[in-house]
Amino acid sequence: MLYMKSPNNNAQLLENADEFLRSRFVYADESIETLQHPEYMLNGLEMSGRLVGDCDDISTLHAALLTCMGIKARFVAIRSTFNDPNYDHVYIEANDGKAWIPYDITLPLGAQIEWFARLTIAV
Repeated sequence: MLYMKSPNNNAQLLENADEFLRSRFVYADESIETLQHPEYMLNGLEMSGRLVGDCDDISTLHAALLTCMGIKARFVAIRSTFNDPNYDHVYIEANDGKAWIPYDITLPLGAQIEWFARLTIAV
């Protein structure tokens, strides 16, 4: 349904996907790191009306949705603490045909993303 609203307008498709995910996503911190499959998250949406997970879960679903709509996406892993060698957050960037645009469903729309180290991973 996201695609049918604007099949030939990447900018509108990106906006539709962002709005859809933001309006249904509930952040849930994990004590043990796991990665939820997009189908698992969508089943949860069907049952509860919500997409529940953490940053890697929603980023994986977001990238899958965009890829299905023909939009290039990539993961961005960042280190937000200077002395910690671990990458502690992930979000996606989508290519609208002109540039890579960051999308982090866990942050308010338009929030500035700051990092000490960054790693991009192709989808």
